[in-house]
Amino acid sequence: MNFLQKNKAILIVSAGLLAAAIFGIAYLFSGDDAKTQLAEMKTNFTGDLFAHSSEREFTSEEYWQRYSRNNAQANLDFDETTVQLTGKVRNAISEGSKNVLLLETSSSTHGIECQFSSKDTIANIQVGSEVVIVGQGTARKQPKTDDVVLINCRIKQ
Repeated sequence: MNFLQKNKAILIVSAGLLAAAIFGIAYLFSGDDAKTQLAEMKTNFTGDLFAHSSEREFTSEEYWQRYSRNNAQANLDFDETTVQLTGKVRNAISEGSKNVLLLETSSSTHGIECQFSSKDTIANIQVGSEVVIVGQGTARKQPKTDDVVLINCRIKQ
């Protein structure tokens, strides 16, 4: 395990505290225009340390292949880790509290299940359209029968 994986929680908390301190100091010593810009920055901040890291950006097929080749290693690499996937929508499901986009993979029976908290988020997404999704990876327990799952997903604009 590398340093980032071992100390992910500490790094995230530290980054959050540092960001809060910087925002607070900037807010105290800034004019109204700067305060408006700061408020916009806070709104757009996702807290995702890997949001712009090509190390955590994949096509849906690349991500699927990581699990297909070595499920155990992929579980270690991606469980509770934020990833960004680009792929084509195979299916969209909104039933009760289940709001899912299933992304295409080379498997005819399985895909990447991207779970969203609100059906409004995926209401206008069409089957066959290309999307960019940011979500949190989860461990796949049954490689032969389970889809690969991302939770807490959002569509990246």
